[in-house]
Amino acid sequence: MNILLINGQASEVQGWGDATTTERIRKSLEATGRTVKVLDVSTMNELQRGLDEHSSDLVWSSIYQISCNTQYIGLKLDVPWVQDVLEQRCRPYVGSTAPALKVMLDKAETRRTLANAGVAVPMQFKVEPGEELPQVSSAVFVKPRYESQSAGISEESIAESQHAMGERVRYIHKNFQQCALVEEFLPGAELTVSMLGKNFSRAARYEAAINLLDPTEYEKHPVIMTDIKTGLKLELAGTLAARAEALAEEAVEALGCRDHVRVDMREDRHGALKVMEVNGIPSLNPGVSRSYSIHHLHNPTLREPECFDSLIGAIIDSALYRGVLQEAAPLSAAM
Repeated sequence: MNILLINGQASEVQGWGDATTTERIRKSLEATGRTVKVLDVSTMNELQRGLDEHSSDLVWSSIYQISCNTQYIGLKLDVPWVQDVLEQRCRPYVGSTAPALKVMLDKAETRRTLANAGVAVPMQFKVEPGEELPQVSSAVFVKPRYESQSAGISEESIAESQHAMGERVRYIHKNFQQCALVEEFLPGAELTVSMLGKNFSRAARYEAAINLLDPTEYEKHPVIMTDIKTGLKLELAGTLAARAEALAEEAVEALGCRDHVRVDMREDRHGALKVMEVNGIPSLNPGVSRSYSIHHLHNPTLREPECFDSLIGAIIDSALYRGVLQEAAPLSAAM
C-alpha cells in the first residue's frame, strides 16, 4: 500500500498543519506497514510533475489550493484545487470531494446548503466591499467568508452596534480582501463535533465536546481565536452530546462529507443549537487540534502516540474502505 502525502507552504492555514504534522502523519502510517512519500509543492507544475513521478494507491492532501499565503486562505475561485487535479487524474484521495470542500470553505454557501436541507443555521448577511450594510438591532458576529483556523476572529468580531458592525466589516474587507459575513450572534455554549469514517457504506463516528475558555483569556465574550487555541479546554458534551452529534450528522449528510470533518456549532439565546461552519480539512497537529483533543476525550485509555495513531487510522481506513468497495462493487451499489 503506497500513500502520497501532499504538503504546501499554506498547509498550516489551509489544512492539517505544518511540516512537523505531516511528518507525524507519515510516521504513523509507516508504522502500519504502508509506504509513504511526502510531496512538497509550491506551484501547479510541481504538483503535476509530482503526481506523474509518484504512483500511489491513495493521496492525502493538506491543502485546497497551492499558495504562498501563510496568513490566510484568501480563496481564488479561478485557481484549480488540488482535489480537482486528483479527480481529473482519477487518483483516489482522502477526504471530501472537491465540490463538497468548495462549499465547506465558503461559509455563505455552507449556510445556504444547510438551510436548504433544513439544518439549523444562524441568520446571515453577505457584505461585499462597497455594498450597503444591513440594519441590525441586536448583536451580530462578523467574519470572513472564506477562512479557517479562526482567521479574522477576535472579540471585536462580536458587534453590538451598527457602528461596531461597520468597523468590523471594513476590517475584513481591508485585511482579507474578501466578502464579510454578518451573522446572528449565538451567545450560548459552543460545541465541536468531530466526524470520523463517513463513506458511502459505513456509518460515521461522531465525537462531541464542549469548548471552554478560562475567563482570564477574554474580556467579555468567550470567542475561540487563533492565539488562544492552546489555552482552550475541551470537555465531554454531557447532556448536549446527543443533540450536537445529531445536528452534526444532519450537516454531514447535507454537505456530502467524507472521512473526516469538524462541525462547529453554538446555542442561540433560546438554547437551540445551530451550525456555524464545517471544516473540511481539520487540523491534526496534536498541540492545537480540536479533532485530536476530542478523540482523546472519547478514548481516554489511549495516550500519545496511540491516540494520534488511532485518529489517523480512522481517517485513512475510511478512505481505503471506500476505495476497495468501489473497485469490488457495481457503481449502482456504491452510490
